[in-house]
Amino acid sequence: MRSLQIILPGLSIRRVHPKEPVPRTLGERIRTARMAQGLTQKEAAKLLGVCPETVLHWERGSTEPAPSDYPQLVAFAGEDILPEGSDLAVRLLRHRLLAGLSRKAAAKVWGIDEETLAGWEAGKKVTQARHQRLLERVLA
Repeated sequence: MRSLQIILPGLSIRRVHPKEPVPRTLGERIRTARMAQGLTQKEAAKLLGVCPETVLHWERGSTEPAPSDYPQLVAFAGEDILPEGSDLAVRLLRHRLLAGLSRKAAAKVWGIDEETLAGWEAGKKVTQARHQRLLERVLA
């Protein structure tokens, strides 16, 4: 990044180094991880087992990774690429993505209805005691 020179009357020249912008989108976080490793999109794609165009589309935000891509992405870029937060909805989503499971597959594995899981991931409260016990086991 280039330095900025600021000249003010009566003061000497100072160099100010603007901070790097914090990557906010998933695509920005993937790009930041790739650049930090000094990799091209083609090299990153090979490591991730996808085509270079896929990495390009992820970084631009025109497509999102499939749930099955997340375990490789986390190994490549760290857990920083996952959604952030500590509420139940985010914890469930993070857990599911770390396992590389689609919502349908996770619901089947956990023995619940897909729509129920979708509701929980959208922030709906878990009201049934059996569901609360299930989530305690799943998220333990």
